[in-house]
Amino acid sequence: DKFLGIINRGTHNDFAEKFEKGLTTLNTILTTEVNAHHITIDGFVNRDTLFYIQRAVVCKVEYLPTKIKSTIPKLDQLLKSTNTEKNGNPFIVYHSRDSIANKIVFSVAIPTKNKVFTSAESDIYTGQTNPFQAVKATLTGNYNHKKEAYDKLFELMSKNRLEQSDRNKIIEIIPINSLTEKSAAKWVTEIYIPVRPKKSLIRTPAVKKDTV
Repeated sequence: DKFLGIINRGTHNDFAEKFEKGLTTLNTILTTEVNAHHITIDGFVNRDTLFYIQRAVVCKVEYLPTKIKSTIPKLDQLLKSTNTEKNGNPFIVYHSRDSIANKIVFSVAIPTKNKVFTSAESDIYTGQTNPFQAVKATLTGNYNHKKEAYDKLFELMSKNRLEQSDRNKIIEIIPINSLTEKSAAKWVTEIYIPVRPKKSLIRTPAVKKDTV
């Protein structure tokens, strides 16, 4: 230590250099994780009838990912305790958003093969979607890039003169999420915006059947 001190390479300076190098490497890794993403526009799809259990959540917009992460295990536990079989990946149903208060109302849901009945006292209840048509995009990467995916979908709708349907809600299926994969760059979010299609502008071969 004395020798290193003489040549101005004391243990403190040596540690500081390694610490700074470590922070630089960590920053590079985190930046890559946040920015790495890919968006695929899947186009026009048909959605089938779907049964599911759900839990409604109201929170500030910035807390949405945290609330989703904490709610999914509770739904999983209910299914396990009642021996109810899943019928796909967890998803989010968006109900409303208050931009002034920065609050969002949504449900975290898990699809089931059959309709599930819960007690009146439970904050978890059953849900069902009827068949509907939608435009779909798949985002691979951090949730921060969802706005870009939505912008591309709304652009597609505008080009094809499609209007958003008010009979169904926007849903996001999250087959790969923060509970199943640590790397945000590998998360997958499938976005479905329900539409009222103008059949004359939609080619039949482009229509795909899509399930959870």
